[in-house]
Formats: sequence, structure tokens, C-alpha cells
Amino acid sequence: MTRRAKRRAIALTVVAAAIVYYQAATWLAWRAIDAQRPAIAGGTGPHYVDRDRLMADVTLLASSQMGGRRTGSPGGRKAREWIASQFRDIGLTPAGSAEYLQPFSFTHLSIKRLVLPGPAETPYTDGANVLGRIDGSAAGTQPIVISAHYDHLGTTDAGIFHGADDNASGMAALLAVARQLRMSPLRHPTIRRGVRRRGARPRRGLSVPGGAA
Repeated sequence: MTRRAKRRAIALTVVAAAIVYYQAATWLAWRAIDAQRPAIAGGTGPHYVDRDRLMADVTLLASSQMGGRRTGSPGGRKAREWIASQFRDIGLTPAGSAEYLQPFSFTHLSIKRLVLPGPAETPYTDGANVLGRIDGSAAGTQPIVISAHYDHLGTTDAGIFHGADDNASGMAALLAVARQLRMSPLRHPTIRRGVRRRGARPRRGLSVPGGAA
């Protein structure tokens, strides 16, 4: 074998070894990821989101009868009662201190009042998160918390702030996930939280792990 042929054989061997190493490392990495991924325990439910139901939930939460869902307002209380009824209909186990509700109070401090007229402090004595639980199939596993805030700005002289995307849509998505996981539960227990933000101006909602609001 010529020197050139030897160099070529060595180069091909190195390339082949690198490919094998890459494939093996990729397979091991995916195995490690799959081992950490919560698995579905069973169930026969359809694996899709009912778009009509999803849109109906957004439409109801953003409707005039909810009045913008401001904390402590009649519309805000109606929204949380409706969410609690949906948790009940889905079959979630109550996880609040008062059935599905976890009442709390807070005082909102407004920085805007340093330059604009109005009270700097606004007390809220009728806030409540809505909590439901789906038990997992494996004992001793840590719960997965999925949350979305359901309040918005309420009604002002300018009219109703309906809050379809902030955050009726997030709450509707949370309910869709709850319906799916009720039919096909995970090994881990899951907790659904419809939360009030501790402040007058809500953020865009997310479904993320987290602590109590």
C-alpha cells in the first residue's frame, strides 16, 4: 500500500469513528431526555384540542358579562366561579383552602400616582386563585404546576377592557390542557392554577411551573 493510500485509509477511519461517536452520543442524549420527560400513564382520550371549545371559553371570559374581570369586581368573581365550575366539570380534585378557591388580599402600590392624581394605594380584599389537581400514576413524584392568570383591567370610563389575549386565551388553554390530562394523566400529579396577579395591571399569561401566586 502506498503512503497516499495509507493516509487516505487513516482519514476514512477517523471520519467513520467520528460519525459513530456522534450517533452514539446523540442516542444517549435522547435517552437521557426521554427518561426525564413525564410519560402518559394511560387513557383513551383523543390527542387533540377542541378548537370550538377553546374559542368558546375565550369568548365567554372576554364577554361583557365578565366586565373585564378586575380583581374584586362582580365580573372578576363571576369569572373565578365559572373557572371553578369548569374544574369541577372536568373532574379536577379541589386543591384550594376553600374547595377550589385560595382567597388572599393585597395592596397595590401605583408608581403612576407620583405624577398623576389618584390614590397611591389600592387595597384588594377579595382576591382568589382557583386550584385543581390531577393525581399522577406514580407515588412520590413531584407535582407539575400549570398556571394562567385570569384577571384583567376591568371597566373604566373608557369602557370594558375585555382582555381576550390578556389573558382569557391563556386560561382557555389551561382548561384545554386540563381536559386532555384528565383523560390521559401523567405519572406526576399536576396542579392547575387560575391566578390573580398581585397588582392592578395583569401581564400576558403563561403556563409555567411556579409557586403560589
